[in-house]
Amino acid sequence: MPRLAFLRRITFNEPDCCLRVVVRPHPPMTANTDSPETPPNAPPRTLGHYVLEGELGRGGMGVVYLARDRKLDRLVAIKTLPPELARDPEQLGRFEREAKLLASLNHPNIATIHGLEEAPDSSRYLILERVEGETLADRLRRGALPVDETTRVSEQVADALEAAHERGVIHRDLKPRNIMITPGGRVKVLDFGLAKRTSSDGRAAAPGASLVTEPGIMMGTPGYMSPEQILAQPQDARTDIFAFGCILFEALSGMKAFESESVPGLVAMVLSGEPDWSKIPENAPAGFRHLIGRCLEKDPDQRPATIHEVARSLRALLQEHATGATSRMASLSGTLHNLPREVASFVGRERELEECERLLGQTRILTLTGAGGSGKTRLALRLVSGLLQKHAGGVWFVDFGPLSDAALVMQAVAQALGVKEEGGRSLEKSLVERLGRSPTLLVLDNCEHVLETSGRLVEAMLQGCGELKVVATSREALGLGGEQVYSVPTLPVPTAGKRFTSDALAGFASVQLFVERATQVQPNFKLNGNADAVADICRRLDGIPFAIELAAARAKVLAVEQIRAKLDDRFRLLTGGSKAALPRQQTLRATIQWSYDHLHPEEQQLMRALAVFAGGWTLEGATRICGVSDDEFEVLDLLTRLVDKSLVVVEHARGDESRYRFLETVRQYALERLLEAGESEAVRDRHIDFFCALVEEAEPHLRAQDQGDWIRRLNREHENLFAALVWREPPEGEPETAIRMGGAVWRYWLLAGHLGVGRRLLSELLNSTAAGGPEARAKIIYGSALLGFAQGDYAGAQKEIDECLLIYRAAGNQDRVAACLAMLANIANQRGDYEEARRRYEEALVIHREAGNRHGVAMQLNNLGAVAWRTRDVGEARKLFDQACSEMRALGDRNSLSITLGNLANIANDQDDLLAARAYVLEQLKILQEIESKRPVLAVLENGSDLAERLGDSVRAITMRGAADTLREDAGIPFSAAESKTEEGIVAKLREKAGAGFEEAWSAGRSIALEEALSQTRAWLESLDGAPPSA
Repeated sequence: MPRLAFLRRITFNEPDCCLRVVVRPHPPMTANTDSPETPPNAPPRTLGHYVLEGELGRGGMGVVYLARDRKLDRLVAIKTLPPELARDPEQLGRFEREAKLLASLNHPNIATIHGLEEAPDSSRYLILERVEGETLADRLRRGALPVDETTRVSEQVADALEAAHERGVIHRDLKPRNIMITPGGRVKVLDFGLAKRTSSDGRAAAPGASLVTEPGIMMGTPGYMSPEQILAQPQDARTDIFAFGCILFEALSGMKAFESESVPGLVAMVLSGEPDWSKIPENAPAGFRHLIGRCLEKDPDQRPATIHEVARSLRALLQEHATGATSRMASLSGTLHNLPREVASFVGRERELEECERLLGQTRILTLTGAGGSGKTRLALRLVSGLLQKHAGGVWFVDFGPLSDAALVMQAVAQALGVKEEGGRSLEKSLVERLGRSPTLLVLDNCEHVLETSGRLVEAMLQGCGELKVVATSREALGLGGEQVYSVPTLPVPTAGKRFTSDALAGFASVQLFVERATQVQPNFKLNGNADAVADICRRLDGIPFAIELAAARAKVLAVEQIRAKLDDRFRLLTGGSKAALPRQQTLRATIQWSYDHLHPEEQQLMRALAVFAGGWTLEGATRICGVSDDEFEVLDLLTRLVDKSLVVVEHARGDESRYRFLETVRQYALERLLEAGESEAVRDRHIDFFCALVEEAEPHLRAQDQGDWIRRLNREHENLFAALVWREPPEGEPETAIRMGGAVWRYWLLAGHLGVGRRLLSELLNSTAAGGPEARAKIIYGSALLGFAQGDYAGAQKEIDECLLIYRAAGNQDRVAACLAMLANIANQRGDYEEARRRYEEALVIHREAGNRHGVAMQLNNLGAVAWRTRDVGEARKLFDQACSEMRALGDRNSLSITLGNLANIANDQDDLLAARAYVLEQLKILQEIESKRPVLAVLENGSDLAERLGDSVRAITMRGAADTLREDAGIPFSAAESKTEEGIVAKLREKAGAGFEEAWSAGRSIALEEALSQTRAWLESLDGAPPSA
């Protein structure tokens, strides 16, 4: 290349393209720091307090000397202007501008400026950092760089450019001679003599922003100058990206990207030629070819928009080369791709990946849908990265997230593929031609806000490209024919109410994710005594990966228990996502608000109103409560839209109507919006009205033949039943509704085992309002007494029953008087006062018989049988229990029947009638599983344990007893004093039999889920197959 330090006129073949060109000399200076030469016309030996020790290099734009700073005793580089340029105001201005630009940059990969000085003769000179080492040009004289060295050097150059571009500075003369490599491998970018700001305030201009460049003047070094530099067109950060691509090609191949014996030939090559791609070594990852090609696009709009994007691709290529991960590596698979590299571990999702790969094998368009933060993008990337070898045409990732205009969808796809619009051909046709060459996989991320446009484009590409497949991620399906939609589930969470060991919890993907992310910010983090809190956090966050990651990030400054305690204010707690992410992906609130803001007003209204539901809702409930429309079909249409947008989850239970629910995080956001809109009071009034009517309708059925259907129905709504009473403020408009509801719901709470919370709510209800007549309030007091009795609070229960008895006697309500007498008898029975208990039961029995209350009669027969059993009158006890069973079977009260069957099992076990005991326990268990009643389950487990012990199966007996112990503890159902003494004897006997194996069996029972314990018990009982058991 000839050295040029003057203006040269170049005439191109095209008309009107005669440009005046300022070409940087090549090379501009030498950089041999080991043996500085003294020029023939030596300068003064000193400049101020700097002693010049020799010349480091010179070029058309300056001379650089090695000098010693006498004040700080250090070596520096001093750059001066040649005399002929120092007299030129324009050159002098450029010199001073270089000083100011360098002073604005502070980065380890940019040579530091120490100052701008003025000599006595008014000449100016720069005091620069002295960089030891060699230039990249010197290094390349010894041959091409290995792949890993190329990447490390290029990565540091990219970091330097990124720092400059962030300050609004573009270099405009990037080349190997302006890149120094220190002996330690540190890269320093030099010579900002042609650099310029893209805006006056130093902010980086957006791609396409213009620079003030003198018309007809091109500045730079041919072979590294971009086409827009050559043509003296506006320049921005992408000008440096072109030069960067030239350097990357040269480093890998050892040859320049564009070569010619003349400057005109070199310019023509840059404007219309291509590098010799065959010169890139075969061992270089295929991704390098794609990256360099994008950097060297003639049209700046087709290059990467930022050097940050280039640096990210470089890091991915370096990791691919270092790890040798064949299944995910373009260099070994031979497949080009631009997939972003994972920056954090991928946790779980084995089943989802297998299912998605299966579905993609059956369709050409697979759309992964899910709520914001559910992990759609990570799942899609992991899915397609395993399919590289099957797609010779490449796997290409396009993120629509940053797009604010749907019209840019096609351009975004084109840019990712390196396709540009050509004269006489539409961009769509160019895309179809590019994608139709060989099997290609396209990943379209974040489609929800450009749904219609992206859908049309996908449809056109699929029709025109027979070997194209598309994986899309969106909060809503694209709605295309043949589209396979896969709803991405949240991560599995530990079951509520079940006890787990730390090792068992670590098997849940949600817990794994929390632990891994917490360890990243707190290396000493371990899953130990905090395991239950971690499980609760994952459960309360619905297994949403993004929410769990944000929560785990707080482990840097908060204990796990503190994080759990602050989840009630989750939107303030769960912030601090990646600063590189879009704003809507940085906080939990923002990701949900993004979806909410894109809803139609009527959809927003429904979403707000649905927040009143706790634990889900039915279509009927939504129509009756939300106030959007009385037409169920209109509500269904709106609800379907919310389901389609991944804001509502639909659940289909076999044999039951569909139910809908929010993830709790979405519900919390919708509830905030409901309160802000001032709609809360009206919606809550309709909510309590609806569920009050439901429990009043259910109440008589809870003792009838269809009680199982009603228990199951109320089980599905139990959170709504709690919420209806909790959300009174207190009831001011219609407190009678809350009183009616409390009086009707307590029996369900007793059957379902919701003892503590039910009693608390009833007490708060009575204390919050004086509404309701004496009998209405007495009904609630009676319910509270029953719940308290079940919890072992006999004193509290007796006080409440005494109050009820006075009210009912005054009202002349004999049926309720009998019920109160029976409760007083229950309390006496548990206290061991069997004579008082018998007297009260018989008194109640007389009243029930006189009133013809068969159900009351059956209950008192059972209760009198319990007294007989405890007073060791076994024959009387069995007779009374049998009579009670007959009545209960006739009435269809299967829950009460199960209690009496348990009593009969007790007698059979005690008398070693093990065949009868098995039959009673098995029938009891089948009933309770069918009607889903929880409280009597204790008798099943404890009677089953007694049976197993008598059969010699001590381990099974201990396991079942451990499961019963957990259920008692969770439900708050203690033994009475007499029962406790008996239980201690049973456990002591089992411990003696099992010896060292007791603790293991006991722990296994305590950790097993109730449903699993019952299933195992039933399978064991049925395996006995009716044969007479033998001890």
